[in-house]
Amino acid sequence: MTAQIMKLAITYTGGTPTTITLTPGPVASLSGSQVDYFFDCTRMSSDLAILAYVDNRNPNSNALVAGVLTWEFGQLNFGATMIINSGDATGEDPLGLWMFLSVSRLDHNRFAVLYSDLDDYEAVITSFGEVTKARTLTSSTYPPMPWQVSQPAPDAYGYFWFASVSMSSHRFIIIEALYDEATPGNLGGLLSVAEMKGDPLGVMTDQHGTILLFGFWSVPAKYGKLIPGMTYYANTRGELVLG
Repeated sequence: MTAQIMKLAITYTGGTPTTITLTPGPVASLSGSQVDYFFDCTRMSSDLAILAYVDNRNPNSNALVAGVLTWEFGQLNFGATMIINSGDATGEDPLGLWMFLSVSRLDHNRFAVLYSDLDDYEAVITSFGEVTKARTLTSSTYPPMPWQVSQPAPDAYGYFWFASVSMSSHRFIIIEALYDEATPGNLGGLLSVAEMKGDPLGVMTDQHGTILLFGFWSVPAKYGKLIPGMTYYANTRGELVLG
């Protein structure tokens, strides 16, 4: 894999852009890897970006890897990496459906990687990572585990696109689209909103406002009857939200 800085220069006349120049800058190469299928990149800060790509150095592995790309002292460099999925993470499924991947920034040090798990019938998965102060990568502690975004892809021969874009540190948009070459009319798209909430307060034990924790939490009567077995969250205004 090779990355290159592109320098953009715009000349304005009377507030109107008149000349736009794109100049190639420094180049960096990632050695010791065999990048197959698809990749994506997202900017984390003015001097750091996160890459997501499929590394096929070992036969049949197709490991999904996240890596750091830095711009320091006029040099472009590849840095630390982290394995998101150890094998069959994305690419072409046995029926000929090509699966894509996407990476997006959530906040100053957290990012989300969206990919298909070919070992789970092409289910779309989101995994989360963090950039440490030392610019290494680690799995995110919030949320602490991958999410299954959608059900396995339908039997199709063509392309299944998905991408994500961050709206805030705890909310992002997921877009999915299918094109089936065998049956061109078999098309579809899906737009989903993903939200990350805090830990649940506990488990309801009855309809009288009792929540089982490491003890008991009494809920004011203004919330009415709570539903046994359901999950409740608390927001920053001190209100209960049904999960």
